[in-house]
Amino acid sequence: MQDIQDVYNRIQQKKKDRKKIKSLFNEAFDGNTKIQELKDEIKKLQAQKKEIEMEVRADYGTELQDLENIESDIKSDQELMDDIAISTYMKGESISFKDEDDTEFEPVFKVSYKKVG
Repeated sequence: MQDIQDVYNRIQQKKKDRKKIKSLFNEAFDGNTKIQELKDEIKKLQAQKKEIEMEVRADYGTELQDLENIESDIKSDQELMDDIAISTYMKGESISFKDEDDTEFEPVFKVSYKKVG
């Protein structure tokens, strides 16, 4: 098995290389007048879209509040599902559930890293 530090260093080097290449492309794009014109047009259209969305949201205030409540409930229930899955896994029991179409689901655990110190 490879050393985790070596793999990490290789990933970091590739990220630096990727950043350099993306920077090169961005400089080329920034120098293109047609792209700049399109970006300006996109900004104008996005501003118009935002104005229209604000008008629609103002007309549907109650529904918007309901939507925010539902989204909050979904997030809370997803956290509860995660807690139940971890507790069940720690007990050594199998974990699965089915949706309305009888499709079976099982949890997938992911490892992520954070800086220490």
